[in-house]
Amino acid sequence: MKFKYLAIAAALGFCAFTTNAQQNEQLGNDIWIGVNGGMISTYTNKMNKPQPYLSIELGKWFTPVWGGRVALGGFSQYYGENDKTWFTQGLKKWDETKNFVELNVDGILNLSQALSKKSLPLCDFYLFMGPTMNLASKCTEFSGEATADGTYVVKEASGTKARFGMTAGLGLSFNVSKKSAIGVEYRTGVTPSIFGDASVSRKAENTNRFSIRYAYTFGGRLGKDGYSRKHGRVETITNTVEVPVEKIVTKEVV
Repeated sequence: MKFKYLAIAAALGFCAFTTNAQQNEQLGNDIWIGVNGGMISTYTNKMNKPQPYLSIELGKWFTPVWGGRVALGGFSQYYGENDKTWFTQGLKKWDETKNFVELNVDGILNLSQALSKKSLPLCDFYLFMGPTMNLASKCTEFSGEATADGTYVVKEASGTKARFGMTAGLGLSFNVSKKSAIGVEYRTGVTPSIFGDASVSRKAENTNRFSIRYAYTFGGRLGKDGYSRKHGRVETITNTVEVPVEKIVTKEVV
């Protein structure tokens, strides 16, 4: 149920924000909405079998160089027998996939805008980093027991759990027009494992995402020239000009 409520709340938030952006489209506010589709893979002892990954994002360029966004994504991750650390009790099988939802908040540095003299370069090479939260089931937890050789025992657990961490990455985006851009992104992150205490990376699991991205900017990108026109200062210089006054001479006619 928590997954359902989180998805509904996020959808309502996106709708309200994008509606407001569309109403102010003529202002050129540098607000964009984007979608990502690709694969996600966990890395433990090796890079695990990739699984589908999808996300939707909402962002804004505060300046031509600096921006920020919020991205809601997820789908599933895979874990296998080699990722198990502790003795599992009551688990029918270990090799399987697991669904999850994650929320990423990114600060973005656009290197192309920082280095280029053009108002809007043909492509944007950017870096991003920020906190992340994923929501998934507990999956496994310690039972408080141990085997004869001292190995901890874990059991299957119910309920959901939020896990927090950090992600960072880079992207390359081609500006098809001032409104549309298409590109690729790579995001890597570290959070506690969504597979619970049985995972070899239960406290810090590395995840990697490769995706194709499309972004639409409401009203079009301002670029450096548009940003300067919208936010720049206009100085008014007042010069006082003295106009000479001609003297009028009156002559008396006899």
